Amino acid sequence: MKGKLAAAAILFSVLCLSCSANAELVSVTANFQTMPEQRSFDGRIQAVNQATISAETRGRIEEINADIGDTVVPGAVILTITSTEQRAGLSQAEANFAEAKSNFAAEILEFNRIKDLYAREFIAKTEMDKANARVSAATAKVDSAQAAINTAKEELSYTAVRAPYSGIVSARFVEPGELVQPGTVLMSGYDPNALRVEVDLPQNIAEKVRELGIASVVPATGNTITDAIVPTKLILYPTADSATSTVRVRLELSQQANQFRPGEFVKVLFKIGETQRLLIPLDSVVYRSEVTGVYVIKEGKPQLRQIRPGAVFADQLEVLAGLRDGEIVAVDPVAAASELTTGHAAKIEAKL
Repeated sequence: MKGKLAAAAILFSVLCLSCSANAELVSVTANFQTMPEQRSFDGRIQAVNQATISAETRGRIEEINADIGDTVVPGAVILTITSTEQRAGLSQAEANFAEAKSNFAAEILEFNRIKDLYAREFIAKTEMDKANARVSAATAKVDSAQAAINTAKEELSYTAVRAPYSGIVSARFVEPGELVQPGTVLMSGYDPNALRVEVDLPQNIAEKVRELGIASVVPATGNTITDAIVPTKLILYPTADSATSTVRVRLELSQQANQFRPGEFVKVLFKIGETQRLLIPLDSVVYRSEVTGVYVIKEGKPQLRQIRPGAVFADQLEVLAGLRDGEIVAVDPVAAASELTTGHAAKIEAKL
């Protein structure tokens, strides 16, 4: 029984080897492809809408409703200041307004009485003029008192500090109970849905960018193809920096780019022309210690050859040296190594 099992195992191994020997390698032809020629520069993310909110009235911090990292909506109360003094000022203004209105009403009654006497020629015109002047003065006092009420209400509204727009709180500078004066910095924030990038370019590159107007923004650790973001607008400053001989470029990003944060560095790729690149599938590359290579099909047999790799474009690798246009490369290096061991040739060729 054991002899039969051993014979069956040997037969199975021979069949499997035969299947492997008959397996056909898939290969590709390395060809030059026209690709955009790009230059990469470091840029920094900026918020289009960012603000530092300061106190507009005097008082102590009463309550803090938003902290660093919190998202706020437009008009939300993010901080309150004690309003005792402001409410007292409003009450005083309202009392002055009531007094002014009362005086105005009395002057109107007196004016009507003098007007009637003047019409019947019981008093001189000078008395009529004096009454008219007193009415004008009373009217002015009412207007002044009303303006004082408006000012007091505005002063009271400053005790509730509101968010100017939807955004994220980036910094807080005060603590509860702290005394603040007009101009004291309270909080900073920004809108994550309105971001931009600024980059300084050499003058010769800036001219190409001005002519072509094509760029993309990539996270510092992202892939230049899969993670690239196309800006919605590209603006070149009309003047160059006299100290550095560079031209500043501003790239505005769409709302979908809200994964960035102000202050982050990003890579900005600018197209400056076109170039020919020799590309092969990234999966066809084999790594042996510090050697990077591919299996090249020569006279029906795979041969391991060292290459000098370049940039990665999605699932393709640029070859700078070690491979020529039109040469055939095995797609699966593991299968090619097996073929090299068993001595069988590749039979299938797929074009890039």
